[in-house]
Amino acid sequence: GNGHMTNAAYLDAAEAMLPERLRGRRPDAIRIDYEHEIPAGRSAEVRVVAEGESCFFEGSMEGKVCFRLREDFILSEE
Repeated sequence: GNGHMTNAAYLDAAEAMLPERLRGRRPDAIRIDYEHEIPAGRSAEVRVVAEGESCFFEGSMEGKVCFRLREDFILSEE
Protein backbone atom coordinates (compact mmCIF):
# COMPACT_ATOMS: atom_id res chain seq x y z
CA GLY A 1 0.00 0.00 0.00
CA ASN A 2 0.87 3.63 -0.21
CA GLY A 3 0.49 4.29 3.51
CA HIS A 4 -2.63 6.49 3.25
CA MET A 5 -6.26 6.35 2.11
CA THR A 6 -6.74 6.02 -1.63
CA ASN A 7 -9.11 8.18 -3.68
CA ALA A 8 -11.54 5.27 -3.99
CA ALA A 9 -11.55 4.78 -0.20
CA TYR A 10 -12.84 8.34 0.30
CA LEU A 11 -15.72 7.69 -2.10
CA ASP A 12 -16.54 4.33 -0.49
CA ALA A 13 -16.62 5.95 2.96
CA ALA A 14 -18.82 8.80 1.73
CA GLU A 15 -21.26 6.37 0.13
CA ALA A 16 -21.62 4.53 3.43
CA MET A 17 -22.47 7.81 5.20
CA LEU A 18 -25.01 9.15 2.69
CA PRO A 19 -28.39 10.03 4.18
CA GLU A 20 -31.04 7.42 3.36
CA ARG A 21 -32.89 9.68 0.89
CA LEU A 22 -29.78 9.98 -1.32
CA ARG A 23 -28.69 6.33 -1.25
CA GLY A 24 -28.91 4.52 -4.55
CA ARG A 25 -29.08 7.78 -6.50
CA ARG A 26 -26.66 8.42 -9.34
CA PRO A 27 -24.19 11.26 -8.73
CA ASP A 28 -24.07 14.02 -11.33
CA ALA A 29 -20.81 15.53 -10.04
CA ILE A 30 -18.22 14.74 -7.37
CA ARG A 31 -15.52 17.05 -6.08
CA ILE A 32 -12.84 16.18 -3.52
CA ASP A 33 -10.33 18.64 -2.11
CA TYR A 34 -7.45 17.10 -0.17
CA GLU A 35 -5.67 19.12 2.53
CA HIS A 36 -3.80 16.46 4.56
CA GLU A 37 -3.48 12.72 4.03
CA ILE A 38 -5.10 10.25 6.39
CA PRO A 39 -2.53 7.56 7.22
CA ALA A 40 -3.64 3.94 6.80
CA GLY A 41 -5.23 2.58 9.96
CA ARG A 42 -6.13 6.05 11.31
CA SER A 43 -9.62 7.49 11.68
CA ALA A 44 -10.95 10.93 10.87
CA GLU A 45 -13.97 12.70 12.31
CA VAL A 46 -16.42 13.36 9.47
CA ARG A 47 -19.14 16.00 9.39
CA VAL A 48 -21.97 15.30 6.93
CA VAL A 49 -24.44 17.92 5.69
CA ALA A 50 -27.15 17.16 3.12
CA GLU A 51 -28.83 20.08 1.36
CA GLY A 52 -31.29 19.55 -1.47
CA GLU A 53 -29.70 17.31 -4.09
CA SER A 54 -26.16 17.65 -2.61
CA CYS A 55 -24.23 16.11 0.24
CA PHE A 56 -21.10 17.62 1.80
CA PHE A 57 -18.47 15.75 3.83
CA GLU A 58 -15.62 17.31 5.79
CA GLY A 59 -13.07 15.05 7.44
CA SER A 60 -10.67 16.22 10.12
CA MET A 61 -8.02 14.61 12.27
CA GLU A 62 -6.16 16.16 15.19
CA GLY A 63 -7.85 19.51 14.58
CA LYS A 64 -6.83 19.74 10.90
CA VAL A 65 -9.19 19.45 7.95
CA CYS A 66 -8.01 16.49 5.85
CA PHE A 67 -10.56 16.57 3.04
CA ARG A 68 -13.75 18.12 1.77
CA LEU A 69 -16.00 16.11 -0.53
CA ARG A 70 -19.18 17.18 -2.31
CA GLU A 71 -21.56 14.99 -4.25
CA ASP A 72 -24.32 16.49 -6.38
CA PHE A 73 -27.06 14.11 -7.44
CA ILE A 74 -29.32 14.06 -10.47
CA LEU A 75 -32.69 15.52 -9.63
CA SER A 76 -35.20 12.98 -8.45
CA GLU A 77 -38.01 12.17 -10.88
CA GLU A 78 -40.52 11.86 -8.03
